[in-house]
Amino acid sequence: MAKKRKKRGKNGQGAGSIVPPKRQSLAFVCRLIYLVIVVGIILRIAAFTLNPVLSDAETPIAADILNRDFWGLFNPLSIHQVMPPLFLSLVKCCSLFSQLPLGDCINTTYWLRFVPLSAGILSLFLFYYLLQNIFASKFVQLTGMIIFVLNPVLIKYTSILNPVSTDVLTTIILLIYFVKYNPDSYTKQFYQVLILSVFALFSYPAIFILAGGLGIIISRDFKKFLCAFTAFAVVMIFYFVYHIWGVMEIHGATLDSSMSGYFITASNITDLCMGAAGKIFNIFILPLIAAGVAAVGFLLACFRDSKIAIFSAVTLLAVFTLSYLHLYGFTPETLVFFIPVMVIFVCEFFDLFPADSLVIKILPVIMLVLCSYYLLIFYGIIPQLLNV
Repeated sequence: MAKKRKKRGKNGQGAGSIVPPKRQSLAFVCRLIYLVIVVGIILRIAAFTLNPVLSDAETPIAADILNRDFWGLFNPLSIHQVMPPLFLSLVKCCSLFSQLPLGDCINTTYWLRFVPLSAGILSLFLFYYLLQNIFASKFVQLTGMIIFVLNPVLIKYTSILNPVSTDVLTTIILLIYFVKYNPDSYTKQFYQVLILSVFALFSYPAIFILAGGLGIIISRDFKKFLCAFTAFAVVMIFYFVYHIWGVMEIHGATLDSSMSGYFITASNITDLCMGAAGKIFNIFILPLIAAGVAAVGFLLACFRDSKIAIFSAVTLLAVFTLSYLHLYGFTPETLVFFIPVMVIFVCEFFDLFPADSLVIKILPVIMLVLCSYYLLIFYGIIPQLLNV
């Protein structure tokens, strides 16, 4: 009688073999990361559903979106606000669902905010993918995901008719491309950057992010940089002629006066940078310490992964330059798009610790406590309990 074959596991082990403790630990950490993502999705949907009324700032923007055709969204808004036309077009597409037989049972406000919500949720998965391509340690990946997912500012902007959430998503997508992909021909480089440059119509900060990406390309191959820069310039010329020029003509003077305190000068650069650091690192009790950790992470990235360091340096240089030229206001909100990069720098610092050390294993717990605590403060839950 023939003997039965022994069933084998995925790695060639017998079905009854014991999985090594280290592998069990890593599998458990992976499950925790997915759990953190699920919690992040729940928090964003909760913020979205619990905010059914448009604010005073959102109402005129919604009126422009609903009352104009798609090409009209390339023109300046009727109020003194500036938003990328492709973002407005996507919002208008979502608002059309409210006219369908089943769509009218959902509040139009929710349809208008569906793009920020979708961008916020999609960014969770893509940021995890980005961390996987940069850090080998699952504990560092988990720590980075906790910091990113529980950031109250990112949660807040998924429930507001504002492109900040899509700015963050754009940063992650473009960073994945410039860090991970290096086309093998000049033609591919040209067409890929040409397509990616369209993100500038979806998010204004994409202009700075693309500049950072060009910094990575020039460090690899100057001829590829020329191809990429040409593609970028083609889209920017179109963008300037059909959108930016009209905005500057109609709202330029008003925006210049209203944003006068947010243009970088020699006297206010320290205050503006401190305000931006507080906004980016407000998940921490001590933002300056967190900023210091990120600064150390940046220095480490210069030696360990120069692509990230070049990207961030060129991106911030582009922001500072346009702000100095009075073309871009350096407000704390305008730098929210840079949060993913700052989280990466913080993780670079954490990645210094050995993979098997106790410190790296308790870091996720410490970050979970700090981030949860600040999240409760941000939404006023702890102050309400203290008042009671």
